[in-house]
Amino acid sequence: MAISKIPKVESVEIRKTKKRKDEILLPGTQTVIYQSNRITNGRFKGFSLLQIRFFVSILKALQGAIKAEMDGNDWQQLALFGEANKDMLRIGVQLSDIARPDQYQDVIEAAKTFLNINVEVESSLGKGRLKLTNLLTAVDFPIKVNGKSVVYIEMYKNVAQEIISIEKNLNGGPIKFTRYFFETAIAAKSKYTAKMYMLISSWKAKGGFFTTLSDLRATLGLGEEEYVNYNDFKRFVLKPIQKDLEKKSDCWFNCAARDFEKKNGRKVVALNIKIITPDLEEKDTIKADYVRQLLRMHASFKDAHIAEIRPIFIDGANYQKIMFKVQELVGHVNENRSTIGNSQAYIVKSLLNEFSK
Repeated sequence: MAISKIPKVESVEIRKTKKRKDEILLPGTQTVIYQSNRITNGRFKGFSLLQIRFFVSILKALQGAIKAEMDGNDWQQLALFGEANKDMLRIGVQLSDIARPDQYQDVIEAAKTFLNINVEVESSLGKGRLKLTNLLTAVDFPIKVNGKSVVYIEMYKNVAQEIISIEKNLNGGPIKFTRYFFETAIAAKSKYTAKMYMLISSWKAKGGFFTTLSDLRATLGLGEEEYVNYNDFKRFVLKPIQKDLEKKSDCWFNCAARDFEKKNGRKVVALNIKIITPDLEEKDTIKADYVRQLLRMHASFKDAHIAEIRPIFIDGANYQKIMFKVQELVGHVNENRSTIGNSQAYIVKSLLNEFSK
């Protein structure tokens, strides 16, 4: 049987931002993964960290077929699908691609458990439907493992087709797919990171998305009894994901961003997730510096005054609105100097009242 080759990672670019000289990890020649949004929005309940890594490695092995599908070519003509057994597909996953040497045996154990795992993916029959399927039918593994060890898995070709298929527009172009980096998904330390990374990658072009808390929990694979209290969910799920991705990937989010949480009374019921990219973060830094410069030039702000308004410079801040407000306040102070004793204190208080969380 043909074995799908696993491409090697060549390099990663580390760039320093112009303003703050922060080191931000950017993709160099990392491995791009494409997948249908049906997979991105599917629910992989109870997956462990190593199971997630193994699943992403399967997706990586199927990239040749997925890219052929996106280009409108017949992926079933690829060597991987031309085996004597017309119903089954074999894929090889190299252990060194997804784990440390001391984890190799754990990866094999994780692969074995896939035989008993069902995966829910969005049904191709339309919205509001999920399709339940067994992912694997067999796992072939070495008794003794080393850095060159490969685990082979077998799946039905019709199951592979569910993973490979990509929706098309009227012109035959691919739509509703997600693009992300294999290395970022594999490097995660939280078992929830890879799934969240897929999700925010699917929304990156739009800058963010709104989701109910219950929908996000389901997408991340949490059980109804896990982290029921929002503070626990934020501490043990959202913040570890943020730590895995922030400044280490091509996109991330910030739990402390303005309007991140939507409440019904005192209860958090939904999240407004703004997606941050290295370039976007640098643009926001430039805007924040411009606001500070406006205040120094036109309101005689000193370092102490700038320090007082630090809470308004948070991720998700509307800098256009802040700039307009600064201009409005400066004009108001200039017209009412006789009644406003301390103009800097007045401006500080006004900005904090309107923009601090």
